[in-house]
Amino acid sequence: MSDVKLNTSAVCSIAEIKPETLRTWERRYQAVAPQRDESGRRQYSETDVNRISMLVRLVQDGHAIGQVAQLEDEDLARLADKAVKTVRSAESSFVRGIIEAIDEINIVEMHRRISAVLHSHPPLTAYSNFIIPLLQRIGDRWEKGELSVAQEHILSNAIRQQLSAMPAQFSTIFGKQPVLISTPVGELHELGSLMAGHIAAYCGYPIIQLGPNTPIEDLAMLARQTDAAAVALSLVAREHLRQAEIQVRNLECLLPETVELWIGGCAAQELAGTGRLRIFRDLVTFEQFLKDLDATRS
Repeated sequence: MSDVKLNTSAVCSIAEIKPETLRTWERRYQAVAPQRDESGRRQYSETDVNRISMLVRLVQDGHAIGQVAQLEDEDLARLADKAVKTVRSAESSFVRGIIEAIDEINIVEMHRRISAVLHSHPPLTAYSNFIIPLLQRIGDRWEKGELSVAQEHILSNAIRQQLSAMPAQFSTIFGKQPVLISTPVGELHELGSLMAGHIAAYCGYPIIQLGPNTPIEDLAMLARQTDAAAVALSLVAREHLRQAEIQVRNLECLLPETVELWIGGCAAQELAGTGRLRIFRDLVTFEQFLKDLDATRS
């Protein structure tokens, strides 16, 4: 067992839980009892992190925290394993249901299922366990010629509409500066940027979604006008990689020094993070960037 100790921010990122929720669980339910360092800051062990992660999964599965927090680790593990199997079954059911709705061109059912997933799970869980597996399955069907252009467009539009509505469900935290979200010029795929906006809103940030294909001069100007904390870009299409790299490097020069610059997406992984430019490999990393931003500006 590792003796590495993690702080609250790291634990919350790993377990996908808000710091205030974790503190409530500790204070009210004695869910976990972390050690303290010399300054009184919480220090969590690997065992603590595993326990918190299991509790998060079980609460998401519908269990009351007041009940599961009293269980021993072995009992938690058994219950969490059952919950994982349930999630996998739900994921499979979700994907099958969407595929059937696509085949039948049942747009209402597509929206209903996507909305239900987005509203019943935290963003990272919804994307990791449901939306991203769905997109992968759709990609497979596209490559095999089992999906028409019209069907793919209908589904993409349904996901886009549902994602666009999600940030309005969350309250921004007073004093936080906005995060601007877009894609470089030439990049028209925006689902990744919409997911990022959902996560930023979930973390309490006001977001400004600019849609795809935004000129860097406009991004820099808007960042100044809004006193933005960060600009986050999504890059998926590898054919636009070199053009996007030039844009991003120029944007780095144009942005005020106080504004962070992040880029993610499958094509962005081929870029090198230098200076202020930080590459997020996935949505978990993006959420950690937001938490790092909290730590540096609090």
